[in-house]
Amino acid sequence: MKNIIFVCIISLTVSLLNAQEVRIGIIADFDQGQERLDFLRQELLKETEKTLGSSTKVLINDADVIAIGWDPGKASQAYNTLSNRCDIIVMVGVVGAKNVLEKSTLSKPTLAIGIANVDIQEIPITANGTSGIKNFSYILTARDIKSELTKFKELVDFRKIVLLGYEKSLPALNMEKAEASAKEWSELFESEVILFPVGTNVNESLQKLPDDVDAAMVVSIYEFDDDEIQAISDELISRKIPSYSLAKEYVRLGILSSVSADNGFGSLVRKLAIMIDDIRSGTPASDLSVSLDIKNQLYFNVETGVRIDYSPSFQTLFTANLINEEYVEQISPTYSINDFLERAFQENLGIQITNKDVELAEKDVKLAVSEYLPDADINLDQTIVNEGSTNEFIGTSESTLTESASLTQLIYSEDASANIRIEKYLKEAQKYVTQQEINDVILDVYNAYFDVLLAKSNVAIQRENLELNKKNLELAQLQRDIGSANSSDVYRWEAEVATATQQIIEDQTALILAKKQLNVLLNNTLEDRFKVEDVNLTDELFAFFDGNIVAQSINGPDDVWEATKFYNEEAKIFFPPRQELLNNIYATDRQLKGNRRAYYTPSVSLNVSQQEILERGGAASTETSTSNFIDSQWSVGLGLSYPIFDGNRRSINIQRTQVQKDQLAVTLTELDNDIEFNINAAVIDLVTSRTNINYSKISSESSWKNFQLQQDFYRQGRVTVTQLFDAQNAALEAKLAFNNSVYNFLVSFVTLENSIGYYSMLISASERAEFEDRYREFNNRSDN
Repeated sequence: MKNIIFVCIISLTVSLLNAQEVRIGIIADFDQGQERLDFLRQELLKETEKTLGSSTKVLINDADVIAIGWDPGKASQAYNTLSNRCDIIVMVGVVGAKNVLEKSTLSKPTLAIGIANVDIQEIPITANGTSGIKNFSYILTARDIKSELTKFKELVDFRKIVLLGYEKSLPALNMEKAEASAKEWSELFESEVILFPVGTNVNESLQKLPDDVDAAMVVSIYEFDDDEIQAISDELISRKIPSYSLAKEYVRLGILSSVSADNGFGSLVRKLAIMIDDIRSGTPASDLSVSLDIKNQLYFNVETGVRIDYSPSFQTLFTANLINEEYVEQISPTYSINDFLERAFQENLGIQITNKDVELAEKDVKLAVSEYLPDADINLDQTIVNEGSTNEFIGTSESTLTESASLTQLIYSEDASANIRIEKYLKEAQKYVTQQEINDVILDVYNAYFDVLLAKSNVAIQRENLELNKKNLELAQLQRDIGSANSSDVYRWEAEVATATQQIIEDQTALILAKKQLNVLLNNTLEDRFKVEDVNLTDELFAFFDGNIVAQSINGPDDVWEATKFYNEEAKIFFPPRQELLNNIYATDRQLKGNRRAYYTPSVSLNVSQQEILERGGAASTETSTSNFIDSQWSVGLGLSYPIFDGNRRSINIQRTQVQKDQLAVTLTELDNDIEFNINAAVIDLVTSRTNINYSKISSESSWKNFQLQQDFYRQGRVTVTQLFDAQNAALEAKLAFNNSVYNFLVSFVTLENSIGYYSMLISASERAEFEDRYREFNNRSDN
């Protein structure tokens, strides 16, 4: 054993002594001391060590990192200095790279980054995609500007766009070619394309932007530091100008959009490390591919879009990588289920309409009561007769002004009394009709709310699935590149990425429609960007319903029947349609009594009248000794009305009302049967959905573990792409099934509560305690 350890130590020591060393120098256009330069050095060192392996020692010393501060004259000097002590030199930025190419003899392998347009920057490239220059290569980190403009034009239909470039980089560009290209692009896109330099004072430079500019593109890649990009973004946002960048990193700082790699800087550093490894392996730098072979994706800054009032297309919204998406969440009002329910009572049009029905029923009661209120009339008459018709003796004057008044008071009427009681019953019936309509609206709000939660959860699951497909695609591409798999795997995962993207679009659309439906139920009173409180279906919402005493007590078939019986008893007390029908029966019964009493009950009324002649004029208007003027009269009468013959209508009305009463009794029996069936079905559905939660959760967790194993096996080449896909698809379906099982449980529970006429979430804690007491008492009765 000691000999083995000794041999291992000797072998390790020899290995360390024989380790190769590579020394890398960096020349950057930046100013000295910038954090991004140190960050580049650290990342390049880390990635190169990983790529070259432990057999090679990588050195990037502080003295070997030189910033030329955008002074091209210092580039050659720095290159000559580093070429004497470094094995490989990395040029950061086009100013230094172009100067070194023109002024220096490249004695050491030299790699450049920050090259975006070889034509305007005049960087050599061959038809094979290499530099063709001895000891020189670079990484082309962007597509040509025309392609970038094409993509931006798909997002924003600009008419006048400025291309923002770093002013200190301009000496390294061929401005004649740049101007010619701008003219060509203007014609191609039917828009004015303007080259616009930005100096170190960003705000001062941007103040010179034309007022009619409607888009901007940042064409410099690494020249601007974070503070400068932030200043550019802030100014463009303040002017509500959509912007585009060649680098994804700028989107995070406020630029609206970009088409770039998923990890632009990381991909760049990895490419540099691979190129260094290739050079160390003997490949000439002039033969290295300058292409950064990565899959570009669309990035979109949601916050910037909102702040400049830019509304992206559904294609952009659903497929882009969204940056600062949480900004919308932060500015959007958030509503809980209690908020939605409270607003439903206030805003739902159906509830407002049915509340008016109660008001009308109350008016009908008052109208019926008004039969017993006195009727009073007062009249003022002016009568004129011809002179020949006057009669002095009886006081018939040519002109008479007469005032009269009458009062009629109904003392008793069976029809009126019956009508008052009937209208009161009908008013109570209408209250229960209204209550049920409100309950149905609340059920709709619950379901719409659950639909939103389900849709949100499904979108999250599908996004996770899309990311898995992307990772699998990268894995397949890597295996193809190293020869352990063929292109068919890549094609399969490319198809799956497209399919998953389409599914996200469909689920996002479902989420939008679910939120719209919820808003419609609330009379569209919610803001356009309202947010549903981020409640997981398995969190407190599920716990509230699952913690219900009835749900907890159902463990077997007997419990189902006991719960059904209990809910039937509750429904007989609380279910509004049953109470409505009972009040209709009461009204019909009172009508029947009234019809029978009509045989022997008269109507009694009191009548009072008074008349006064206020003024006489013309012939026979003056009283004489022989005349008899009566100016005041009054009378009081008591009326008694009793119909003797009414065409047999009383008998027919009794028979008709009896039939109605019998019909309502049958309807009540039918309703009770329906209630019992609906409650039974709802309880069984509740038990089924609650049971499915447990099994679907186990299935989801197990399927996910199996997928992770299959993914590892696929990475090792031990399973086929079909096996990995089947495992991933099974995990996806299991997750969705678990999601649906919780959703179905919640829907089942509120449906059950609706079937008895009230919702546990809308009653007070004391009322819930009373409900639980009634359930315990019922169980005790059943046990006895």
